[in-house]
Amino acid sequence: MLRVIMMSVFLLIFSSTVWAEEFELDVVRQGANIFAVTAEDLFIQTEYCFESVTSARAVLRLAETESKLIFTDQKSQCDVRMVYGRSQLEPGDYKVTVTRDDENWYGIVGKEAALKTNGCLSLVEDAEAKLFINADGTGTLSLPSADEECQVEGVYSKAELKAVEG
Repeated sequence: MLRVIMMSVFLLIFSSTVWAEEFELDVVRQGANIFAVTAEDLFIQTEYCFESVTSARAVLRLAETESKLIFTDQKSQCDVRMVYGRSQLEPGDYKVTVTRDDENWYGIVGKEAALKTNGCLSLVEDAEAKLFINADGTGTLSLPSADEECQVEGVYSKAELKAVEG
């Protein structure tokens, strides 16, 4: 009897409803694992995406357990790590810890946020940094451990996407 109860509890826990949303979009590769959504200020960060596309029609499938970027014409897909949208950070000075995620992209450790930079080359991991943000959302990122200062084009955080009712 105890075995039946335990199995029932197990099934209840692991059989929860799985949700998924799909968005059709055009993407342009911006780095090894970064795709910009055409005509939007959104970026999709993938994991180990080896697809040789520079610009493509795609479907972004966001699911509770596993999200994918599916390239329609190539009939291939990549795992999605995060979808970033532009975020407004109050102007000022910040101390942050950053890790280089991709070319010109630095993840802010412990946050679902990233910095889009211009010409930043430092291969840092968990590096203490100083971030200065202007009123327009741009700024500078100072990486003392790498003796580098970079332009920040924007601060991005996890995007909350909603299907458009049509």
